[in-house]
Amino acid sequence: MLSSIEDLWFGEIEPVKTIEQGNEEIKELEGLIQRNREELRKQLTKDANERFEKYADCFEEYLSIVSKSAFSEGFKLGARFVVEVLR
Repeated sequence: MLSSIEDLWFGEIEPVKTIEQGNEEIKELEGLIQRNREELRKQLTKDANERFEKYADCFEEYLSIVSKSAFSEGFKLGARFVVEVLR
């Protein structure tokens, strides 16, 4: 049996997916994002579409970095709590 840290390392535990499961608000927002993105694609010129895709790619990368940092900081904070409790 693997430890929780090993499960996390090997992708058996995915905090982001756990958050998304059963969260209707997130599912609704994802649907709205997709629908609005598709509507914009239909309405924009080719050049504007390319610019929008560059923007969307940058924004997704930004969200990924922020999420990773927030997870890391949260994990560190949790570890500090455990150390303080065990003292």
